Amino acid sequence: MKKNGIANLLNKNFTRALKSIYFFPVFLFIVTFVTYGIFIPVLGYYGDDFSLAWLAYKVGSVDSFFTQNRPIFGQIFLAITKLLSPSPWQWHLTFTILRWLLALQIFNLFRSIKSIDERAAYWISLLFLIYPGALIFYQPVTFTGVFLPLTFLISSVWCSIISLQNKKYSWLFRLVGLILELLNLIIIEYFYFLEVLRYVLIWLGLSEKNPKNRLKKTVIESAPNLIMFIALSLYRTINQTTIVHYEPVLIHDLLTNPLNAILNFIPIASRDIFNFGVKAWLNVFQPQSFFMQQGKTTSLVYLLLVAITGSGIYYYLNKKRPGLINADDKLKKCAVCLVLIGLLALFLAGLPPWIAGLPPSIEIIIQNRFSQAFALGAALLIAGLLLLLPKKSKIPIILLTVICAFSIGTHFFAANRFRYDWIEQKRFYWQMAWRFPTLPAPTIIIADYSMVKIEAENPISAAINWIYFHESFGKTQNQIGYYLFYDEPWLMNQLNGLREPLPPMKDHLIGRCMYEKYHLLTIVNEHGCLQVLDPMIASMDPTLPDYLKRGAALSDLNLSFNEDQSHAAIMDTQIFGAEPPHDWCYYFEKADLARSKSDWQEMLRLKDEAGQKGFSPTQPSEKMIFLYAYLGSAKVYEALALSREIYSADKPYNQMICRVWEKMSLIETKSLQDTFNSLKKEFACQMT
Repeated sequence: MKKNGIANLLNKNFTRALKSIYFFPVFLFIVTFVTYGIFIPVLGYYGDDFSLAWLAYKVGSVDSFFTQNRPIFGQIFLAITKLLSPSPWQWHLTFTILRWLLALQIFNLFRSIKSIDERAAYWISLLFLIYPGALIFYQPVTFTGVFLPLTFLISSVWCSIISLQNKKYSWLFRLVGLILELLNLIIIEYFYFLEVLRYVLIWLGLSEKNPKNRLKKTVIESAPNLIMFIALSLYRTINQTTIVHYEPVLIHDLLTNPLNAILNFIPIASRDIFNFGVKAWLNVFQPQSFFMQQGKTTSLVYLLLVAITGSGIYYYLNKKRPGLINADDKLKKCAVCLVLIGLLALFLAGLPPWIAGLPPSIEIIIQNRFSQAFALGAALLIAGLLLLLPKKSKIPIILLTVICAFSIGTHFFAANRFRYDWIEQKRFYWQMAWRFPTLPAPTIIIADYSMVKIEAENPISAAINWIYFHESFGKTQNQIGYYLFYDEPWLMNQLNGLREPLPPMKDHLIGRCMYEKYHLLTIVNEHGCLQVLDPMIASMDPTLPDYLKRGAALSDLNLSFNEDQSHAAIMDTQIFGAEPPHDWCYYFEKADLARSKSDWQEMLRLKDEAGQKGFSPTQPSEKMIFLYAYLGSAKVYEALALSREIYSADKPYNQMICRVWEKMSLIETKSLQDTFNSLKKEFACQMT
């Protein structure tokens, strides 16, 4: 009996704790880390993360990235880097905590508005936190500074609401609110027009019943904020090109052909409002594409995560029964009001990209960067619709639980995709370091590194500079020594169509530079191991695009190893991690390095060592380099066997095999000539 009494007491205390408003931050914290924190130890840098980290930590200046492109944002970002090390996990952890604080502040904001049903504050903050339309926000260096202005905005509006209720310190809350409003408006434009929600929420936060008096007081209370908003809007209009590099396309269209601009704008705006407000939620119930991409094990973990989080969320929400608006008509008005505010917020969120002529997207692509601005409107919309359901029914909680659980599952898949991306990135960088223990600077690298669409040329180039270029800090010129191109139209434009004379190597977002002369290196990275293209046979490879063939023909570093100890590969373990276990690609890179030094014995030693450990080539192109080693070592029988093995696996390799035999039979020894003559017929060699 005594044990049962203790158990009942503990159960009552636990239930009382769950019902306490002070437990809700703990609940949000748990949801935040389940949604975004599971993969923190294995996530890395994505998108512009490497570019920004390189500039902040290695160059000491972000001017090249932010000049005429949100300059104040650049200084805010630089200040953040003084508090954090370059370790990706620190950035991901900080970003996750910021997500939690922002969701908590949204809860405080809507709970402070007494005319809104208390359940809505809980639901809106939870829905905002797990919003599944924002799937690209696993780039902590890039987006920590983006989330700050939104946090400033929400906190500023909260100050405006509290100033209505706390007469003693009303002036202080107004002052803080104005400062935070200013910070949001000048740092970045993503959330600029969400400022308009302030005036709607002040209207809701007032206690006056008379509409006329309420409107009058709304104008009075919001006048300082409105004046600041109008003044800054005029300033931005006049100085647009010095703040961001985007043109106000929509405004130009409205001024030149207003009717046509409006007719084009309406379907675009309607589509995006539907996509971010409705489709983003519906997509969480269609995980088939993720299942196909990420396999059975990941899918089983996903199902388990959805079940556990769903059970936990339902248990908490069912225990936590916030106060209700008793009158049905008031509750309905509150629900309709939230739906309308949600639609307004979705429209306001879309204005910055629409004005710039940029299409926002709910897919995991770069255009998804605008999505977080839509999250608040989408959360308000769903919360309002749930409030329209019977207030004493469990249906709203059940639906909310299902939406949240499957949204968390969607974020799990998205985070896992970024985990795969980081594995692929580290594979590339480590293989680069294995193949090039030193890399002379300056060098332009031509590559096919395009399978990971999130990674652009600037961040990849920043990572390569991080590895090899050690003299950047404090420089105002020649801040980088390497740049990688993989986008064919862009590189053909920048490098004179890969025709000599090549133009100077000039400034990029990741640093300023001016080199009249530089080295050239052409690599492929799409499949298997990183490979340095052989200029002698690249032109015969039918699988290579023309720009890689032309690049290989011009690349001096593709011919032989050029040692430069002042630019040795230094792999920063806090970013790239410990050196991975030596697999086949390690032995391949080291063997190819030996080939560039004509060290045939070392190549064969590495091949034998790899074979003893169970590693072997996976593609014909990886076998080709050992043809040099056999021929260079006068191992004709082995060379013939390997040639036939490659040819039987991939017939188009015949002319490349012939070219290697031709070169080596002339370079190494005349004794190979007879064998080569007999091989010409077998492989249908077409000698030039």
